[in-house]
Order: sequence, then structure tokens, then C-alpha cells
Amino acid sequence: MQTTVISCLTFLSLCLAGCPGGGGGSGGGAGGGSPAPHCGKAPTVLVSGVDQPASLAVDGLNVYWQTADMAPAQTATSPFIMKAPLSGGTPTALVNRSAYPTPPYELTANLAVAGDNAYFASQVLMAVPASGGTPTVISPGSVRALGADATNVYWAEVSGAILEAPLTGGASVALVSQASTTVSDVRSIALSSKYLFWNELHIMFTNPMHGVSWGELHRVALDGASPVKIAANAVVDGPGGGISAIAANDSYVYWADRNGVQSMPVNGGATTLLLADDQVDSMAADSSGLYLIHASQSSQNGEYSIDWTLITIPLGGTPKNLATGTSTNPYAPGEPGLALDAECIYWSDSGANGTIHTMAK
Repeated sequence: MQTTVISCLTFLSLCLAGCPGGGGGSGGGAGGGSPAPHCGKAPTVLVSGVDQPASLAVDGLNVYWQTADMAPAQTATSPFIMKAPLSGGTPTALVNRSAYPTPPYELTANLAVAGDNAYFASQVLMAVPASGGTPTVISPGSVRALGADATNVYWAEVSGAILEAPLTGGASVALVSQASTTVSDVRSIALSSKYLFWNELHIMFTNPMHGVSWGELHRVALDGASPVKIAANAVVDGPGGGISAIAANDSYVYWADRNGVQSMPVNGGATTLLLADDQVDSMAADSSGLYLIHASQSSQNGEYSIDWTLITIPLGGTPKNLATGTSTNPYAPGEPGLALDAECIYWSDSGANGTIHTMAK
């Protein structure tokens, strides 16, 4: 076996830039019913021609997204958080990069819409009125992932701490303190009505020039009961041992890693392998089951090509492909976004034409 030797700094840089991480939000909605006017049985384009949309969120009026920080043309006046009407119309910027107190170095599962605000983070957690206005700082800490429900906004700091604060304003409360000194990153958060789930990337250096990594999935009750580690994947050499995406509904928690897509009852129990796919970047779940995006990436002659597939796995059912596509980009693409509402699925690709698609569930 050949071992690649890298420095501690390089190892951590690789992890922060490219380790498997949280890609999509765990969308809400109950599924079923008649398709909304803006989505039908076939995939359609809702938004196009925007800069690498990622980290989607949706409410009853608009779809929201972050723009990935990949293109060198980004300036202080470039949009960072954008929205577009579900009924169709011109996208508008809610937040430009000049309003952000620190550069948005990279994006994970860092956008949520709840109450009257859109919440977003890349190091600093902020809120902006969904109707437009001035962003405010919620937490200046090293925020890595966030989620929201009808009552609170939740976020994870790079230390492994999980905090919550009321949507109406008020002091934050720690649900979880840092549990391990080997936590390198918290990559995503998923919520059910009873629990908050999060996945951690762990790194342990075996010597000053080499390390190993693994991913862990944790659960804490929203009423503040003690957190529980419910799953962990195998230790691997290098920075690629994490969990790439998680999602939850009131029946199951789902996660993707090198073994594929797996599930477990939210209260604990046996793990089930749902799909043998180690290239899942984004997930979202509702009461009907799981939605995910498989994305494989290649590069040739300085251009990136991304082949993506939107897949659903109904409760008690088998995987079904809903849509496929290929996008290209001269820059390293960000992770695709994925969100749900009661009637529709929304997803983005990171091609040069920056597209958000939608279709009925």
C-alpha cells in the first residue's frame, strides 16, 4: 500500500475545502397533493443564468440560494444570498458580499428560511429579512452548519458545539458542548420534530505529517436530553473519511458515506443500506421518504463536467431516478442544492449557466 505524505496544514486545508460534507438541507413539507402551479410532473427550469447556486431553501413565495465562491470575478458587490419568485420572475439579491463581515471561504449546508428571515452562514451566522433589508449578526463564532424550524434557528460551530436561539430573538442556548478534541468540522444539521441530528468529521494525526479521518452521526433531543452518537464510519487514511450528507423526517434519519445511503429509525435501531452509491452530495427528506442528488465530477482541458441524477427513495420503497443532466463549468463546482416544499422538489446544478430546477413530487 502506498501512503501519501502531507503536512498537517495541507491535511486540514484539504478537509476544510474538500472533505465530504453537508450538501443539502433537510427540507420540510408533507408531500402529496396536487402539484403547485410552478412545478409539474416533468422537470422545468425555474431560474437560470445565475452564479453557481447552492444551499437552497424555500418558503411559500420564493426559492433562496447562496452563490458559491468559486469564480475569480466575485467582487464586494457580487450577490451572496439571492431569491426568485416561485411563480417565475427576475432573481434579486438579498445580501451582497460587501455586507458580510468575513470572506465566505466555502459553503456547506448553510442556508435556512424560517419566520420572516433567511439565515445564512460561512463562519459568521447572520439573518436578513426575507422581504429584503439589512443583515444582522446572530453569532460571530465559527459557524459551520445551520437549520431552522418554526420556533428556533440552530447552528453548529467548528468546535462541535450545537446552539439554538429563538426566531423572535433572544440569547442563544447550547444544546451540545464540544464532545471530542478530534472534531475537525461539523458539516450539516438535519431536524425532525423531536430531534436534531448532525454529522462530524474527525481527524487524528498519527504523526506530524500524516493523519486518519472518520465520520460520526449524532442525535440530541430538542428538549435538551443528552446527545447520543448513533453511527460512525470506518477510519481511513487522509481526509476523506466523513459523512457527505444527512437528512431526517419523523420516521428515519438518513446519511451518505463511502458505504452508500443508509437509514435508521429516529429513535434508534438497526441500520439499513438503501442505495450503494458513494457519490451523494445532497439530501432532503419529508414524510414520504428521501430525495438525494448523485453527482460525479470529471475535468478535461481545464473544464469541469458534472453528471447529476435526482433520486427518490420512498418509505418502504426502492430507489427511483427522477431526472438526470450534465453541466459544465470552467471553475471547480460547488455542491448542488436540494430543497422541498409540500408539493415540489427544487435542486440546483453548478454549471456555468447556474440553473435551479423544479418538478412535482
